[in-house]
Amino acid sequence: MKWNKAGRPRTKPKVEPELDNKYTKEELKVYKDPVQALAMAVVKQWKDDGCPKQDADGIKPWVEILKTTERE
Repeated sequence: MKWNKAGRPRTKPKVEPELDNKYTKEELKVYKDPVQALAMAVVKQWKDDGCPKQDADGIKPWVEILKTTERE
C-alpha cells in the first residue's frame, strides 16, 4: 500500500528561487567570524594556486589572523 502526503495535492509545482541556483552552498554560508572566514578563504586560494613564492610575504598576515582567531 502506498501512502500519500496528507492534505490537498499541489496545483503549482514548488519553485526554487533563482538566487539559490546562482551560488554554491559554501558561498551562501553565514559565518560567525567573518574575518576568520575571509582569512581562511585567502589562504585556501593561495594553496590552490600552488603556494607561489612571490606571494609568500602577502599571505603571512592572513596566516597570523588565522592563528590568533583559532586560539580564542
